[in-house]
Amino acid sequence: MSAGAVIMPLLLAFTLIHDQFQLSQLKTISLITQAFLCLNYLVTLASAAQIGTLAWLERDQPSSPDAA
Repeated sequence: MSAGAVIMPLLLAFTLIHDQFQLSQLKTISLITQAFLCLNYLVTLASAAQIGTLAWLERDQPSSPDAA
């Protein structure tokens, strides 16, 4: 399950119950949400870096075992 699949329903729930929270509670929720979004961004960057590294390592490899 991706982080986005978890974060988006949480954001929707926070939006729907916005009027029921006091300002201090909303600030806490906002900080938690921002932390989740930041974590999602970092995971995305790490995945892209891993894919890029694998592509870089495999660039000199033959495309089939018989090519060597």
